[in-house]
Amino acid sequence: MKEQKFDTGALQLDYVETNNDGIPLLLLHGGSSRWQTIGSMIPDLEKYSRVYALDLRGHGQSDKGDNYKINSYVEDIAAFIEKHIQQPTVIFGHSLGGMIGIMLAATHPSLVRGLIIGDSPFNSDVLKSGDNSHVMKWKEMIEQGLSAEEITEELKNGKIYIPEKNKTISARELYGENDPYFESMGISLSQNDPAMLDSVNNKVDENFADYKIEKLFPEIKCPVLVLQGDPEHGGLIKDEDINTAETLLQNVRCYKCKNIGHGLYLEDKEQIVSQLVSFLKEQKNLQQ
Repeated sequence: MKEQKFDTGALQLDYVETNNDGIPLLLLHGGSSRWQTIGSMIPDLEKYSRVYALDLRGHGQSDKGDNYKINSYVEDIAAFIEKHIQQPTVIFGHSLGGMIGIMLAATHPSLVRGLIIGDSPFNSDVLKSGDNSHVMKWKEMIEQGLSAEEITEELKNGKIYIPEKNKTISARELYGENDPYFESMGISLSQNDPAMLDSVNNKVDENFADYKIEKLFPEIKCPVLVLQGDPEHGGLIKDEDINTAETLLQNVRCYKCKNIGHGLYLEDKEQIVSQLVSFLKEQKNLQQ
């Protein structure tokens, strides 16, 4: 695979694609990430589909955006499918990528033949809940011009409170010095537009004003698979959200991940790949 550029008319997106035939599958990463992270699944998935993965605006090697409203992300992806892939596509979106996928399937139904939602918040208020001080820290590091290596070191030194032990330890103590998350996240953050991080921290109401599940879900006609990270392990989709999905979506199957949280494929790639492959096979059978 070779990295290439796609011009949406507003900016350029960095992307890769496999060379095989098959149902088109577009992988959309989560906020602050890049295609390489979600692209770790490509070798497993290209046996069943022609896989595309790209960097969202303000992420990775894609251009910075003049705004980070969810509608703008959606129009970027719609342009990519319409002008480059040129046929209805299965979307797998993780977190922010899944929110984009939901809105794309609802507003551009002819472009989406199937949607896999990867533990994406069903309400933008989730983005405002909890302690988001780490996002501001990330933004500060980027604005200070820290290198990927320096950011990686800062991530390792981050302090994490362990309630059951009533003590605070460093991330490197908790996860291990060589946990691949640190380096991967260090590279991703070094390539982020700090304004993008601001959009999911201080400008949620403005940027996600149109993200209303109760309006979007009934408009989605394609088959949908919801991958729910286990709430006890940090998953963002609650059990009551699953009830909402089953009520509002016309054609949906839900899968509650076992012993993994919001990270999904970052925590257990095999479990997630198996669900994606099963969904792709269902799409192929529908095509025949």
